[in-house]
Amino acid sequence: MIVDDDPAIRALLVDVLRAEGYAVDAASDGLDALKELARVHPDLIVLDLMMPAMDGRAFAAACHGRTHGPKVPILLTSASPKLWQVAEQLRRFNVRGFMSKPFDIETFVAQCTGSPRQYQCWRPPDSREEMPGASARGRWSVAHCIRT
Repeated sequence: MIVDDDPAIRALLVDVLRAEGYAVDAASDGLDALKELARVHPDLIVLDLMMPAMDGRAFAAACHGRTHGPKVPILLTSASPKLWQVAEQLRRFNVRGFMSKPFDIETFVAQCTGSPRQYQCWRPPDSREEMPGASARGRWSVAHCIRT
């Protein structure tokens, strides 16, 4: 499921994953996504952090608090320079990775599909620097990314 308030980004990500053969649902904000979760059971939620009505933080907490259904892994996206810190804070809500916008479509597909071309992160960034456009998957730690 793609949850993003930007209709162009949402449509692009849906189209890319459908072209890879996946069934993809979409929502424009956290409230719409919660309604969709009553109807569908996604394997992954790609979640924008900053949205109106219900932002990514509130959605992750509400989604995690559902008493029915499995806990769905969340891939967090945002243009925020502090995305990695927010992702770490939301890890308890099943946030399993993050991608800084703008991101490369090939990297996005690898993150969503778990292909061997994924990017993994291994060590925390120096506290004096911003996290570069990076993504995390698998082992949870944030770092400068290496291509695996």
